[in-house]
Amino acid sequence: MHDIEHINYIKVPATVVYEALTTEAGLGNIWTNKLTVKPEIGFINEFDFNEEVITKMKVMELKEGQRVVWECVDSDQEWRGTSVSFVLSEEKEGVTQIILKHSDWRVLTDYYRWCNYNWAMFLYRLKNYCEALYNKAQNNNTPEKQSATADEKNDPSDKTASAEKNKNDTDTIHQQTADKAAKQRVVVGNEQTAPAGKESEQATAAAEEATEEINTNSEENSDKQKKQRVIVGKDVDQKNVEPVDENKNQTAADNIAGKDKTMIDSEQSSEEEPGDQDNDSGEEPDDKKSEA
Repeated sequence: MHDIEHINYIKVPATVVYEALTTEAGLGNIWTNKLTVKPEIGFINEFDFNEEVITKMKVMELKEGQRVVWECVDSDQEWRGTSVSFVLSEEKEGVTQIILKHSDWRVLTDYYRWCNYNWAMFLYRLKNYCEALYNKAQNNNTPEKQSATADEKNDPSDKTASAEKNKNDTDTIHQQTADKAAKQRVVVGNEQTAPAGKESEQATAAAEEATEEINTNSEENSDKQKKQRVIVGKDVDQKNVEPVDENKNQTAADNIAGKDKTMIDSEQSSEEEPGDQDNDSGEEPDDKKSEA
């Protein structure tokens, strides 16, 4: 008889390895997902590898955290009558040693050698699966995550309370919006004024019109003041003129009239003597020519 035997070390407690070897979740991840498995002595586990025959293993021995033994009742001809065992022991805390044996091979064949290789790969996959599963569980067992998980389990009303809070917040926002809209409308008698935003725009427009009107009036007043200054320069302000002696005024008027008359007579005399104009041109009068 010939045996296949392998050993490996897995950095998890032995109970984790034992559970992987006795449940559909564990064996489905490391061997085949087409299976029927129960951790019961006498139960026949079935494993489908897409071959002509389904491999059937009868559970012969179960010792939690220590030992699992199967007997092959149906499979390939070379497997029938053989047994498979898994022996677990913790060499140190958190590290499990596993020894796998596939015993009672009748003939040493190529199929034996090929199965030898595949049982080594089985232990490799078992190690990766158990360590990944255990590390994930350890990370989820931190005090913070445990507290959060406990709160969720112990208070199933959290979701309901959260939903009610969200609804109340939404109602509050709607009410605030309605109140704000109501304040924007000021009722005067039976009429409503424009919203506050439009009132502000109208007030701004009115202020601009008033400013423009003030500027226009200011320019008009400035023009009037300029015109008044011109008039004052040409005319005499009657309020500032002293009373004048009427006799002096009459004398002055007569003198002015006399000067005007003299000037008029002189102009008329000049017009009646054309000879003067000829004399101005340098020619002698005709009577002087005849005397010469």
